[in-house]
Amino acid sequence: MSRPGPATAAVVLLGLLGAASDVLAGERLAVVIVVDDDRATSDRTMSDNLTEIAIAELAEGHDRELIGARELRAALAADPESGGLAECLARAECLARMGDRVGARRALLGSVHRQGASYALALALVETASAVRGPEVTRAVPVDLGALIAAVRKSVSELSARQLPPPLAPLPAVRPGLVGQPLPGAAPRPSSAPRVPSLAAPAPKIERGRSLLAVTGYGAAGLAVVAFSASAVTGAIANEPPSGATRAEKEADLSRRVGDADLANVFLVTGLVLTAVAGAALVWHWRH
Repeated sequence: MSRPGPATAAVVLLGLLGAASDVLAGERLAVVIVVDDDRATSDRTMSDNLTEIAIAELAEGHDRELIGARELRAALAADPESGGLAECLARAECLARMGDRVGARRALLGSVHRQGASYALALALVETASAVRGPEVTRAVPVDLGALIAAVRKSVSELSARQLPPPLAPLPAVRPGLVGQPLPGAAPRPSSAPRVPSLAAPAPKIERGRSLLAVTGYGAAGLAVVAFSASAVTGAIANEPPSGATRAEKEADLSRRVGDADLANVFLVTGLVLTAVAGAALVWHWRH
């Protein structure tokens, strides 16, 4: 089945969103979801695409630089003791070395294991230097691609919402008897200060049209990333050889894979349409 690379489309869309933002990236966060042992080609492809879905979910409204599975594998290529991505993430010393190489103090680590008729999904925020685990989400998901993608997005959103903001700096204590007195070295307060008007200044007028265009563009771009990723995962499943002990079982499995191929094409077309919508909305928003 011939189709454009979903990873390339995802990178282009994320780059488009990054160019529109005036906020510099803050924290570097490693993000990776590993399917089974990440050694089989199909598992690795599925790992990469689920990681991209998690990155797309985290990229909305947060000031951080996200590092995905492909970058982490490249960093581990120079470490002969890593034993692969899945094994490295399970060992504290290897996780610390990996975090140091990519400059990430924290990581969102996920795993997907097939257990009978369901997937066991687990995600957690982990300190790379100490391997201390923070908030964690676990779910049992039916063996269905759409359900798995939805579970990953929901779990990532829940973990992101659990992060507490940094504590505010404490206010200086006020000593008894000094309330209303000027601080040492401060200019004396005038005896008759002007009264502050009780009515607040009128709020600036919001350009609703431009705001709606921006929301539409960013939302369509994020959904396009999800659609391309879903197309890639479904296509990978559809391209696997049919399995079964008997001819009837193989024919039934082949029929299911044909349906997966059709679904992959639907996801692909949806992603292309969303890309066009996102591009048109954002270009109009930036030029007007």
